[in-house]
Amino acid sequence: MSQASREWRRQINRKRKLIAGVIFILIAVFIVAGVYRNNQRYLVEKSEYTNAYKTNFFFFKDIDYIELKDFQASDLTLPEGDKTNGYKVLTTSAKVVDQDFLNYQTETIDEIIGGNYFSDWSAVISEISENYAGMAKITTQFEASNRKRKEFLVDSVQFMGKTQEELNQIKSQYAALNDGQPRDITLSSLGMMGTGYVYATLNAMEKVVSESALPYINTEFLKTASKIDTQDTAALKIINNDHIFAAFSVDKDMVIEGEELALANKEEYIGVADDSKNTEYYNFLVKRVDQLGYYQELSFKDGDNTYSGYLVDVKEDGDNKIIILMIKDYVSVFADQIMINTDIYTERFECYKVPQSSIVKQDGETYVKTLEKGYFEDLLPVDVYKYEDGMAILKTDSEKNEALSSQTTIKVYP
Repeated sequence: MSQASREWRRQINRKRKLIAGVIFILIAVFIVAGVYRNNQRYLVEKSEYTNAYKTNFFFFKDIDYIELKDFQASDLTLPEGDKTNGYKVLTTSAKVVDQDFLNYQTETIDEIIGGNYFSDWSAVISEISENYAGMAKITTQFEASNRKRKEFLVDSVQFMGKTQEELNQIKSQYAALNDGQPRDITLSSLGMMGTGYVYATLNAMEKVVSESALPYINTEFLKTASKIDTQDTAALKIINNDHIFAAFSVDKDMVIEGEELALANKEEYIGVADDSKNTEYYNFLVKRVDQLGYYQELSFKDGDNTYSGYLVDVKEDGDNKIIILMIKDYVSVFADQIMINTDIYTERFECYKVPQSSIVKQDGETYVKTLEKGYFEDLLPVDVYKYEDGMAILKTDSEKNEALSSQTTIKVYP
């Protein structure tokens, strides 16, 4: 055999050995991968699922106010923000109730009655929404006629929900105070709410973002409210220390934990789930705080702190819906705030997060494959809330998921 033939055979043998070696390595890789795949395990642990939405968050407070002649914060007998009662004297000297204020309040009520607004308060809300650009600078931006109309819209909000009879009773109270005489300033002597946090200033935005407006608000109103003037003027102001309502608007399709429960409770308590009896419903919640435990709590942030309120109502509004909370535990924290731009935790709950590849669907049911003692496989029925970023989210309070627990071993398919 020639030298060339021997060299050719050696090259052929080297190629065969190389190919055989590659095949062997590939087989080994497949075997190892199969073993790895069959032995992939994941230890279940509890965690918290959160879904946040950034928005303007409005505090609808029950406020009462009156203007006094020559009044300022230094006249108060207690610091602003302190809680008072109906009989405590609130100023260091006797004061006269401002007669211009009383006359203007009376004129506002007369215009409400003359325009029959007491039977259609939503008309005022709609007009506020349509004129928000003008209300941003009420005192300087407009001619007298336009300015007067916008002042009426702002100041009429405090009377929303009142009947004609109740409006006339308020007029009588103003008339009794309109004597121009100095008097000791107490809440009871002025016919104001019996207890609350006392302040010495008031602004247009506070007048509009009021609990009295809450039954009638819509998404456009909330857009309006964020633009209303916040320049303070002197006034004796009392904020209800018992509760605060809060509201924010989201897209109609956004999932908010607890909204179905809120509407079910609303229908049970007042017979309807729509907006036709909102005033009655919110008054019920104020009186029956014992029922709040049956509502879902929703969390929100303010600065570095997280707070919560009870989700009590959902108002559908075209492509949006308004979520309404009732806050009971942090009234003093937010008594002097009207709006914050913040993160709302639309969903926040305990869950198990497991790899989506561990979920098995079989015969129309959903399972997770568990491993008992590391070896024995079993299909465990589960309820998957949603899939997100390659993980399956399983709520811990779901009846189907009760068989899962921390330290459960599941089989994962990479």
